Amino acid sequence: MKCLKINYDFNHAIATHREPFKFDRIKVDNYQENGFYPTLHQTAIRVNNSWQEIINNPALLVAPRTLDNHFEYSFPSTSSLITPTAFGELAQFFILYPETERSTRTFVLLYIKPKNKFSHFLFLLLKSYWLKSYDLVVEQDAHALKTLYPEQKPKIRLPREEIMFYAEKLYREWNGIQF
Repeated sequence: MKCLKINYDFNHAIATHREPFKFDRIKVDNYQENGFYPTLHQTAIRVNNSWQEIINNPALLVAPRTLDNHFEYSFPSTSSLITPTAFGELAQFFILYPETERSTRTFVLLYIKPKNKFSHFLFLLLKSYWLKSYDLVVEQDAHALKTLYPEQKPKIRLPREEIMFYAEKLYREWNGIQF
């Protein structure tokens, strides 16, 4: 359940992935519950990275200051995130594979569709930095799973948490399905 929650928790990025992405604010609109296939649009605003951060991770050079993200969820296992950039389009797929009651394996697939040959060359040049960034995202999510989501039901709902409660509702309905 915790893995589902973090995949559906579009608010967690501002705190969990603050470094290296430096998210300042996140705005969500056009959230649509569509059975097992909810979607939403998210605008994430980043603050500028320091030169030292860019030197350590040159992939931050091509990360836009404003991310125009489109999320699609295929309950229970897959979340996709499509992000256009000045250099091309990024498609990220997060796939959850529960191994046991307390263990879930996560797979992250990253595809890049460059706009032109220069963008293609740039993405190839920065490939290892992109992959390190996504390794960091998975590590940060693993840490958040241990500390962020309580086992007991919360007594209050925070703003913009409706998608997490929707994922929990889908989970309970999914477990009630008889095969």
